[in-house]
Amino acid sequence: MSEPGFGSAYTNTNPAIIDLAVFNNQLYAGVGWGGVRGQIWRSSDGTTWELIEDKGFGDDNNHSITTFTVFNNILYAATGNNNGLQIWRSSTGDSLSWTNVVTGGFGYSTNRQVTGFKEFNNLLYAAIENVSTLQVWRTTDGTEWEPVTTNGFGDLNNYSTGGFASFNGYLYLGTRNDVTGAQLWRSNDGTTWTRVVSDGFGNSNNVKIESLFVFEGYLYAATYNEVTGIEVWRSSDGDTWHQVNVDGFGDSNNFATLWSNATAVFNNRLFIGTWNKVDGGEIWMKLHQVFLPLVIHTHQ
Repeated sequence: MSEPGFGSAYTNTNPAIIDLAVFNNQLYAGVGWGGVRGQIWRSSDGTTWELIEDKGFGDDNNHSITTFTVFNNILYAATGNNNGLQIWRSSTGDSLSWTNVVTGGFGYSTNRQVTGFKEFNNLLYAAIENVSTLQVWRTTDGTEWEPVTTNGFGDLNNYSTGGFASFNGYLYLGTRNDVTGAQLWRSNDGTTWTRVVSDGFGNSNNVKIESLFVFEGYLYAATYNEVTGIEVWRSSDGDTWHQVNVDGFGDSNNFATLWSNATAVFNNRLFIGTWNKVDGGEIWMKLHQVFLPLVIHTHQ
């Protein structure tokens, strides 16, 4: 546990804990979207927290730490930056040990943030949110990066990346498409991609496949839907999909998750945290074939 905003000095300027990661027996938290530069905190016990990086790696425009990953025993952290995202890494996670491996959004200032990392076939992939059309980049060593797609898989309306997952030999990536509805793409080599879901599972109000997660032999997809609420779909093969929840879990104000960060498997059960601007976020647990509410109304 932690104090709000990791302490009184930051309470009002750290509105979001965006991602968590475990590295070398330490828990790391990425913070941002407030009035100060992005921060990294860590803890060995989950109670006492140490500030590792508090100045956005020296760049005032690094307003958040959006996601972490561990690749080849090195911890990576990506920033949100309106002048182009950055990626930093460290072999220890300690203060002053971080080195920069990507600046300026891979040469695209419109690449504002990394929404997810995924290791696949010994390469590290980064899903990029762009103000015009999504991009995906990959690397073999974390230093040299190459583009996988820079044009939204050929659809310029795919401007934002969503869930990222590896399942049954394929790499899957969800998109945001406000024109025709969310799409889901997959690849077995990381180079050639095929669309397996289009038009928001037949509902154009599902504008984004916000998160992807694997549980008990199924691939699950959760949508962003501000009209009737989040929908959760699942598939055993990536081709045939079935909805497994009531829209919004019965509350249309439950409209999304935050990327894949609010999903986890714990004690052999699947947990989903919702984004709800009206009543407060909720946590739902999948028990057998039914989702049950665990936490509702997380703010007054």
